[in-house]
This record gives sequence, structure tokens and C-alpha cells, in this order.
Amino acid sequence: MRFESHPPIRSMADIEAIECVPLGEAIDVWTTYDLIAKSVAAFAGKPAFHFLNQGNAEESPCTVSYAEVGQRMVQAANLFRQLGVGPRDVVAYLLPNLPETIYTVLGGSVAGAVTPVNWMLEPEHIVHILDSVGAKVLVTIGPTKGYEIWDKVQAVLPRLARKPKVLRLRCFNKLMDRQRGDALDFARTIYPTDVAAYLHTGGTTGKPKLAKLTHGGIVYHCWANAIAKGLTHNDTVFAGGPLYHTGGVILDVFSTYGIGTTSVILTPMGFRNRAVIKNYWKIAERYGLTVLNGVPTVLATLVNNADHETRPKLRPYMGTGSAPLPVEVAKQVETTFGIRPLSTYGATEFTCLISCPPRDGDPKYGSCGLPYAHSRFRTVILDNDGMYVRDCAVDEIGAIILKGPGVIPGYVDAADNARLFVDGSWLVSGDLGRIDADGYLWITGRLKDVIIRGGHNIDSRVIEETLVAHPAVALAAAVGKPDAYAGELPVAYVQLKPGTTVTADEIKEFARLHIPERAAAPVDVTILDALPLTSIGKIYKPPLKQDAARRAFVAALGFRAVRVSVENDPLTGSRARIALGQDSNEGEVRAIMGRYTIAFEIDPF
Repeated sequence: MRFESHPPIRSMADIEAIECVPLGEAIDVWTTYDLIAKSVAAFAGKPAFHFLNQGNAEESPCTVSYAEVGQRMVQAANLFRQLGVGPRDVVAYLLPNLPETIYTVLGGSVAGAVTPVNWMLEPEHIVHILDSVGAKVLVTIGPTKGYEIWDKVQAVLPRLARKPKVLRLRCFNKLMDRQRGDALDFARTIYPTDVAAYLHTGGTTGKPKLAKLTHGGIVYHCWANAIAKGLTHNDTVFAGGPLYHTGGVILDVFSTYGIGTTSVILTPMGFRNRAVIKNYWKIAERYGLTVLNGVPTVLATLVNNADHETRPKLRPYMGTGSAPLPVEVAKQVETTFGIRPLSTYGATEFTCLISCPPRDGDPKYGSCGLPYAHSRFRTVILDNDGMYVRDCAVDEIGAIILKGPGVIPGYVDAADNARLFVDGSWLVSGDLGRIDADGYLWITGRLKDVIIRGGHNIDSRVIEETLVAHPAVALAAAVGKPDAYAGELPVAYVQLKPGTTVTADEIKEFARLHIPERAAAPVDVTILDALPLTSIGKIYKPPLKQDAARRAFVAALGFRAVRVSVENDPLTGSRARIALGQDSNEGEVRAIMGRYTIAFEIDPF
């Protein structure tokens, strides 16, 4: 899959023109092995990646060519097959971003299938994931300063129903070195519908769902993503997302190496490493970055710390995802760097991404743009049982459903597939949105009760089930409060049992000690006399979400506002209304509120 250039994309008409070529003619390989092998053959001597260990521009990188990547992919696949991994077996890994992580991903998907595991999850979640896929091999690191991975592996192994063969990196590399790297030692016919990877959804859920990502879906995504973003083999990109997340696995590995791009792997911790952000432009200049990279939190930091350092010549547009991009941040990126951020829409269930604003047209900041070529989205009304009722009108908010070659066939656990598809084979995304007259998608909320913190999904049930275990708590509700950096932070509202006495701080500490995932621990706890209930006695969360947003905005605005309210809005889902104080500066207020994704209006005093 080799791209020299791409036709412009300005509107839905340009996408439809691309679709005039049947997908079977546009894509000539349909397995991850063939995808990478073609790049290896075409770009053998070219750097596939530069790995930085410290995150500064002066360090000597570990540079690996496409020929070496191809060799390591084959060696890893041969090793895994030697260890008993067959076409229906799984290689799992708990690893930070390392060259060996890439070899595990590529080789694992050739020998069988690969399962990345978020190494920051608590042991019980890791046990669930490994048992669900029946991992035969587990690649990990030994005791390493700054990481708890080996301690978690030790805690997990005795609890697994099936014990995998554990390969620590030193052993993994030695055993790979003994394998031939010029050809596979085994025969395997891989079909486009075969599973290449099992990825757990989100980062923090009560029971992570494992999505089946197929070879065909991954290859399609590589092709469609390159077209949507105008990527070619001449590009150099940063790889800073975690390689246990769909964005890291699909974008930073398969899509990058599938089209022959060079990547710079920004340390084992990626964008979490503060040195990376501090040295971002120096690294970009040294390695000739061509496309600005970064999720919304990274972009906001770059804008706020913009200086006069030399920057390489970059494309006039970039894609960003994992969390909604505030409109004001998008505008600041364009003003500061002359680059239009294209806010993509993605999820593990779509393989990775499924929509993007037109790179050569109007991005309509705040929207997720148009569908990838050969994919489609709709907004529909569902009944209380999740059944299809009707399609929505233009700009009417409804459930977002999707269809396309990148949509997964389902989850590992058949019970998780109930109501996953409606109206035939349209996947229910779990999000609410509207589609405007030009076909642009606007996300307005969520059907599913999930808090998105820095791109990771937190199931509110995890928080609520922990809190109601406290002897003084009768009812608990967890919602997300807006945060300018992480997008959302979890907060909790509780109703106490009659006659009990406890402080909010004591409940917060109880949650911190007992919650299975640190990121899910609520940052604030509010005690109410009574939680709002529906007519049938269920906790009614909309007013709690509005109250959490109001509190966040009051804290952020301080003396600048005399009144803040958050209301329902038929177009945006929610809208904040702010009344200014007599001496308040409207520009300051707009700058502060522009860091959030919520729509807002300012009323005079």
C-alpha cells in the first residue's frame, strides 16, 4: 500500500468520488502480514522508526530499518509458533512503548492473534483479559525502576485459569535471535475475516470488553486513514500514544508501517514523559517531522508554551482524537502554528477511526467531520430496549450508528454483543450526536454511562459499586466533570444512610483505597440529602452532570462570573450560561471557557 499523493477532500462529494473505485481494486492486500511485507520490500533500507529512550533531541536514537522490522516480525512469529501459538491462539503483552512491543504486535498477529494489555490496570482486570482470550504467551518486562509491571505479572499468574509462557524482554530477544528471519517456518492461510488482535475497550471498566479486530478491518483502516489525512510514505510522524490502546496499535504500528512512513517513538512512556513535551519542537526539527502529532491535551500544552524555536515545515492540517477537541484550542492551534486540527471520531469498535473533517475543506471546529471512504454513520432514535425506531432529521440529536469495513464483528464474550447492532448490521456506538445539512457529525453526549478521562473510558459503575460498599453510603452516582486538560474527571454524588455521619473526604479516601483502577477514583465527592430519582426510582444523572459542570466552571472562572448555569440544548446537548461581573473581562472568560468542549453563552451583568 504505497501512496505518492492523494486527491483533495473538501466535501462529501470528494469522498463519493474516491468510492467510485471498488474497495477490492483500491486495496491489493488484506492481511497485516502482507501489508507490512509490502512496505519491507519497497522501503527496505529506510528507517521504519527512531526510538528515543530519554525524550531529548540530542540523544543517540535506536534506529531500525524496514528490513529489520520485517526480519523481527518473522522471527517473532516463528518463535511464537515454536512456543505453540496456533492460528486461534493469543500472544498477550504487558509492555511500555519499546521496539520489542512492535515486534510482538506484528509477529503475534502472524502466528495467531495479539492482545495488548494496559499495564496500568489493576491485577483483577488483567486476569479477566488474559483468561478471556486464553493467552498462550505473555511478553513483559522484568523488575524495572518506575514500573509496576513485573509486580502485577507476579500477582496475576497464580490466578489465571491457563498459565501462559512468560517471556521477559531479555529472553524474548535471545530466543528471537535464534529464529530465521527471512521466511516463516510454518504455513498459515490468513483470511481477511480472521482476528488479528483482541483489544480491550477503554482503559478503566468494571469488566473490560474484548473487541475482535480483523486483518481486513485493520488493512482497510490503514488505507482509509491515509486518504483522510493525506499521509504518504514520505511523511515522518511522532508515535507517542500507549501501545496497549487502539490508537497506538492501529495508528502508530499497522497504519504507520503499512504505508512506509517513518515514526519517532517518543520514549517508553510516550507523551506521558514530560521531557517529550518540553523538547517537542527540537525533536521535531531533528527528525524532520512532517505532520503535527498529539491528542488534545498535548496540543493545548504546545499552544500554551509556544515559543520561537525553529520548527520543521509541517502539513497545514493534522488529525487528533481520543478525546473531544475544544473549539478554542483548535482555533489557537491554527492561529499559532498555521495548522488546522481535524477532530476525528474513533473507538476500538471501529478498529480505530471512522470520520474526520475534510482536510482541504471547512473543518467546522467542534465537529467530527465526514465519514471515511466506504464507511457511513447515521443518527437514529432507539426505544427503551435499544431497538431501532426511525432515522433522525437533520440536526436532530439521536444515537450514532455506524457501518463500514473497519467495524468489528463483535466482542469475545457473546453476552456483550446484545444490542450491539441494530437495523441490520449497523453498530450502536454508544454516543449521541447530530448530523448537519452538509453531512458533518457533531457529538453531543453519550448513551452509555462512561466518563472519558484523557482518552480512557471509565465505567461509572466501578465507582458506584465501590462507594455503596461504604457502610455509611446508601446511594451513589458517578459522573464526569469537565476538565481543561483531561477532558473529564470522575466525581461522585452520594446519599447517606439515615443516622450515619461521614465526611466527603473520608468517602473519597475510601474510594481511593478500594477502587480497582486509580484513574477511576473520584477527584471530588459531594454529599446530598437525596439523589435525584426518576419516576420508577432510578438515579437520574442529568442534573448531577450539570451540577458537576457548573461547579467546575465556577472554580475555573472565580470572581469573573457572578452566575453560572448549565442547561440542556437541542443542538449541542448542553450549554453553559455565564453572567459576568461588573469588572470582568469578557475576553478572559472566553479564553477560559474555550478550553472546554461545552458550548457556552455570556450574558452581560
